[in-house]
Amino acid sequence: MKKSWVIICIFLISILLISSVSALSLSNFLKNMRQKITGKVISEGCEGTNKPIFSRKENCTNTSGTYTDYCLDENILIDYKCLDNCVEIIKNCKTWGRKCEDGICVETTTASPSPSPSPSPSPSPTASPSHMSSPSPSPSPTASPTISPSPSPSQIICVDSDKGINFDVYGEVTYRKDVLKDHCDSKTPNVVYEYYCLNNKAERKRKNCAEENMVCEKGVCKKTEEKPEQEDEEPKEELPNAKMIIHLLKSIFKAGEQVKLR
Repeated sequence: MKKSWVIICIFLISILLISSVSALSLSNFLKNMRQKITGKVISEGCEGTNKPIFSRKENCTNTSGTYTDYCLDENILIDYKCLDNCVEIIKNCKTWGRKCEDGICVETTTASPSPSPSPSPSPSPTASPSHMSSPSPSPSPTASPTISPSPSPSQIICVDSDKGINFDVYGEVTYRKDVLKDHCDSKTPNVVYEYYCLNNKAERKRKNCAEENMVCEKGVCKKTEEKPEQEDEEPKEELPNAKMIIHLLKSIFKAGEQVKLR
């Protein structure tokens, strides 16, 4: 009797273990399918895409809030990705011959001058409507950029010309094929953005130069030049002419000799 109860307990425990493993496998399967369909990653730290897609505006959500891709200026794109946490990736759209607009890299279009309209001949009465108008060509889809694979850890892909965080030295960071230059904020006066390398990746740091009584010029915090107050110079006393003194001494000497002779 006891032996049968032991067998039944072992059987029930086996069923529970198999059910829990199956549920975990099913959960992982559904999670992977969701990632393949939506392209979004759900981790313990964040939720969002884990691949840099610079031609599509994306969001990344973590415990601090939701971060949306945005343009730092007309060339620099700040792209948020979910890599165990929301990570800020910097992309220079100009290297693709594009510009940054509304959180994505878009193609730059140069407006060509429209030709002056020439008088068209009146259509003949026998012309069919199909000859009168032609359908407009459908726009070609925009090619999405090719994302290069991540290099091996031994390969250096980030180089900083000013060797670190130096707000008083202008520098440029070369990251993959992008060149990121230290620059002043065009909207907020005396705010500088310093680019540097950290763990072989390009990073950006912001500083308000005015907090140290400095100004931002050409991507560098500079001290304001204070003009010293000009002290009133004392008028210099004009020395008598040396020739006049010598002539006066000679006259006195001659006068003294004449007095002796008398």
